Amino acid sequence: MNTDSIQFRPARSDDRDRILAVHLDAFGNDEGPVIASLLEEMLDDPTAEPMHSIVAESNDMIGVRSL
Repeated sequence: MNTDSIQFRPARSDDRDRILAVHLDAFGNDEGPVIASLLEEMLDDPTAEPMHSIVAESNDMIGVRSL
């Protein structure tokens, strides 16, 4: 992959499904659903603010880092 084609940007609300999919893929069939569920709870929790999520996007695919 050419690193020049990777763009870093703040995550948007319309990235949510793709962010969850990245976590499901990363943690596999056993842990993935548990991790994705925890992530959904965190994303919906107003006490988790401020939350900073950054995605790396290349060819309409993303990778995620939440801080």
